[in-house]
Amino acid sequence: MSSTVERFALLSHTIPKSGAHIRFPLSTFRTAAYANRGGSDSDGVMLGRYTQTAVGQAFTDDGGVFVDVTTDLNDAGADDVLIYPAVEAIGDAFYMGDDELFGGVNVNMGVVGVGVTAIQAWEYWNGAAWTALLSMIDGTVGGGDTFGADGILTFAIPSDWVKNEVDGNNKYWVRARMLVVYATTEPIATQAFLLRANSGIGLRVPVTGYLTDVSLTAETVSGTGDSDFNVVNVTRGTATWFRLAGALDAENVAVNQQLYFQKDDELLLQMLTEDGTTEYTNSNLVYYFRA
Repeated sequence: MSSTVERFALLSHTIPKSGAHIRFPLSTFRTAAYANRGGSDSDGVMLGRYTQTAVGQAFTDDGGVFVDVTTDLNDAGADDVLIYPAVEAIGDAFYMGDDELFGGVNVNMGVVGVGVTAIQAWEYWNGAAWTALLSMIDGTVGGGDTFGADGILTFAIPSDWVKNEVDGNNKYWVRARMLVVYATTEPIATQAFLLRANSGIGLRVPVTGYLTDVSLTAETVSGTGDSDFNVVNVTRGTATWFRLAGALDAENVAVNQQLYFQKDDELLLQMLTEDGTTEYTNSNLVYYFRA
């Protein structure tokens, strides 16, 4: 957590009622800007901290033939993970998975990929099809190529993400599917780590209930672009996300899917996408829980 950022949280003594439910507001104040990246190695966490973990399973997919690279991807041996097959083909893929949900991957490259705008497709399994990850920031892009630099990939943790089998291993998977071959140098990784939803610390929530919506007021507003955030219950390894529209100094939005917290569960806030010009500063973000 950055030492330049001031944070505090309070449970309001005012408890408004709506029907049979009670809404509890939990307020956090931030003087510094909401800006998701301090560089490609930033994970975008604004409140709390991820503890990076080993990758549960990793495969290179060579036209349907899977090569297990888990051990090499998790150890510190240099330049020992060929991300794509030695003879590349469109549709080859690199898979990383885990038994738990995760909101990012930190990849250390040994040999960076060099192509001609070799941007690959990052996808997850939604129970019916491989689908593009939303609100994705790919910190591995360098020189216009995926896996062209060390960096952290972050994304909105999907509400419809389900486990599926890859070469007989049932996990939550993301994959980088090849759309463009690397014309000059094929990427080789050294090591990778996951940002698992159940690994880290966050703000203790003082009530039991469902997170339903959030409100933001800010002295300085963002530019016209939207800002997306993950909200993670680190205690339970569950997550949701929400989007704030740009250029508004006050806004209330529902979260993508209501998220359950028990008293003293820990909340982590991760910024995913941002406007990139002007950012929110001197802002109050309020989380509303329905008991």
